[in-house]
Amino acid sequence: MNNGRATGGGGVDWEFEVVGERPSETVVHAVSEVHECEPVELPPLNDALDPDALDDLFGETVGGQSRHGGHLVFEYADCLVTVLGGEKIRIEETD
Repeated sequence: MNNGRATGGGGVDWEFEVVGERPSETVVHAVSEVHECEPVELPPLNDALDPDALDDLFGETVGGQSRHGGHLVFEYADCLVTVLGGEKIRIEETD
């Protein structure tokens, strides 16, 4: 997982690429990296949203085509998470 850190607005934004795993897995790994903890120490992702629905939203179409564009924003583990086209995850700490 690649990450970058940049200052923006009132907080620190982290950006992670979704590479070799589902967007839901990248969200959990990214938030655990931001919080400097193990993924199992975080609340379950399904407390914030349905992980399967997140993966389906940015997964391949029925015809096997990649989906492009779109984004989803939600709160998880004291972070504002933005999924950008299923390719990048942006995290901003809210606490």
